[in-house]
Amino acid sequence: MFVQTTHDEVARFDFLTCMNLPLSQSAFVAEHGRARQDRHEVRHAMQPDLHYQLWSALRRNTMERRQQAGRSVVFRKLGALRDAADKLNEGASSLQLDERVEQPRYPRAVDTHCMPGSYHTAVVERDIAPGANYDAGLFVTTAMFWHETSTAATPRVMAEVFRVQAPEGASPFT
Repeated sequence: MFVQTTHDEVARFDFLTCMNLPLSQSAFVAEHGRARQDRHEVRHAMQPDLHYQLWSALRRNTMERRQQAGRSVVFRKLGALRDAADKLNEGASSLQLDERVEQPRYPRAVDTHCMPGSYHTAVVERDIAPGANYDAGLFVTTAMFWHETSTAATPRVMAEVFRVQAPEGASPFT
């Protein structure tokens, strides 16, 4: 169940996706002649590099803007999305959370993926905004690339749905 977007909202997501595509490429193999061994090795090699610092700042900026874009779409359609979710779940035996259980501090202390309130904050009753926001802009965050264990979608499907293409020769699993 995806929120319906306007032309301008799709264009905003497309722009952010295109910003992420070149940002998600690494020069590690070219410099070291081998694949990275772990993320720590890459971090230590790249941290002093000015290009990496620029990339990191741009990546953070696109992540924050992706959340802003997704939330503006979702909040505009929140009533209709909640009604659709209610209809899909009508009569279903669903997970029921015990509201007496207090959530630990550590997930409350961080806005996961830069999403204000993270995935646990309910702004309205029957709030599905966090999940809908995740779905609305996931392709921006991942720059269309999905982990090889993901069964949610493929880059080909994303390319057809959102009319964006991966750079030639790019692997969807790097």
